[in-house]
Amino acid sequence: MRQRVFEYEPARQQLQSILHPMIRQQVLSQIDDARGPYVVVVVPLLVESGHWLDYFDQICVVDCDEQTQIERVQKRSHLDIEQVRQIMRAQATRAERLRHADVVILNDGQTRIEELKEKVRQIHDSWCAHGSG
Repeated sequence: MRQRVFEYEPARQQLQSILHPMIRQQVLSQIDDARGPYVVVVVPLLVESGHWLDYFDQICVVDCDEQTQIERVQKRSHLDIEQVRQIMRAQATRAERLRHADVVILNDGQTRIEELKEKVRQIHDSWCAHGSG
């Protein structure tokens, strides 16, 4: 199915038109039920969907360069480089994602885990102290 939806745009649009409303309804329900100083929602197609951008006070992008992204997808999903590039062509570019980011966490494989944890802690502390908006 992955191959079909990334090779044939109408199939991808049809699949998204079926799945995205159900996903949005479920996510919004879970947000309503959430307790805590803020809610984290992971939205893989945040920029591409166009639906989600207005729902959130803050957008945090976990970023890496394109080559690192390709290598990680290949390792995780066992896809060849052309399959990964085909998927990436259907997604927002890195520049587009970063343009919408209020907060960026660079996870480039060079950053030590301790530094990543510290960055996340700083974001958490900021959101708790000042609210997310």
